[in-house]
Amino acid sequence: MIPIDLSNGFNIPVGTVVQCNTNMLDEAPAEWGDPNAFDGFRFYKLRSRPEDANKFQFASTSYDSMQFGFGNDACPGRFFASNQIKIVLAYILSHYDLRFEDGVVGRPKNIMFEVNVLADPSVKVLFKKIQQDQ
Repeated sequence: MIPIDLSNGFNIPVGTVVQCNTNMLDEAPAEWGDPNAFDGFRFYKLRSRPEDANKFQFASTSYDSMQFGFGNDACPGRFFASNQIKIVLAYILSHYDLRFEDGVVGRPKNIMFEVNVLADPSVKVLFKKIQQDQ
C-alpha cells in the first residue's frame, strides 16, 4: 500500500508482493535430527538442556520455525491457536481410528503448490468412530 525503505537501503515499491520462502522450513536444522523420520519426542528432547527449556515450543518463533510469523509481526493469537489445534487433535485421536484409503502405503506423495510442500490432498483419510465403553 505504501513504499517501504529497509534499513539496508533496499526499497520495496507499492504493489510488491512479499512472501516468505517456506521451503526453508522443510530443511530442518541438523540439531533437529532426521527431518524424514517421525520422532514424537523430537522437540521434548531438544528442550532437555536447561538453556533450551523455553525454546522449541510449538508457538515459539525463531528463524528456524516461522509457522506463526516472526518478530514484531508474529501472530498474536498463536498461543490460542496452538491450544485449539492440540484440543482438536486429542479429540480426534481419542474418539476415532484413522487410516488412509485402500492402496495407500506410507505418507502420500508430496505436491508442490507455489512455495509450499503438501501431502497429496486427493488421498482420502478414513475415520471410524471408536465405540466408547459407558
